[in-house]
Amino acid sequence: MLPRPARFPSATLALLLLFPACGGGSKTTTGATCDDVAPCGGALVGDWTIQAICETSAVFTGGADCAAATVDGSMRSVSGSLVFNDDATYTVSSSESGSLKFLVPLPCAPAATCDELASLVGPFPPKGMTTCATTDGNCDCTLTFNEPLTLNDNGSYVTVGDALSLTSANNAAPFADRYCVQDKTLNLMFTYPGTTMFGLRISATR
Repeated sequence: MLPRPARFPSATLALLLLFPACGGGSKTTTGATCDDVAPCGGALVGDWTIQAICETSAVFTGGADCAAATVDGSMRSVSGSLVFNDDATYTVSSSESGSLKFLVPLPCAPAATCDELASLVGPFPPKGMTTCATTDGNCDCTLTFNEPLTLNDNGSYVTVGDALSLTSANNAAPFADRYCVQDKTLNLMFTYPGTTMFGLRISATR
């Protein structure tokens, strides 16, 4: 399986039934996008409503930098909340459903064939299924969530500049390691393992 942050989940990520955390609101968003924001730090404490969860192409290329690879999340619905408390604790509740399309040129794929690429992408049946067709040397793929993919977690956090370190009380994988707060918008980023590229972005507002 290709490494994906707690796929927040993302490759691994999904959601529809949300349990709001500590009073944070929740909202379902279809086809929302994540801005290409650079880490900047800022005042993280507060209740945040998740607006979008976006994998980058790095998730599906196995970390390869491939300008021709694309990801289309317009058919996915997301809901959730994030709470960062002033005692350095956090809670998160998220849900994702629908489907996700991605296109990876075969030379960029971490697999010899498109069928092999599909077999690497989770969530796996029965929770989800990925199918890929080979078209003009590209893997044209669809990841379908057969059931909502959810994340409900809590723990502690530390910030140093724009770096964010999350320690889950439930041993869950972290879903972010950098962040930027601008006005009423929070952008979280997760660096794809072994690279300097972001594999996941989460956009939230308050």
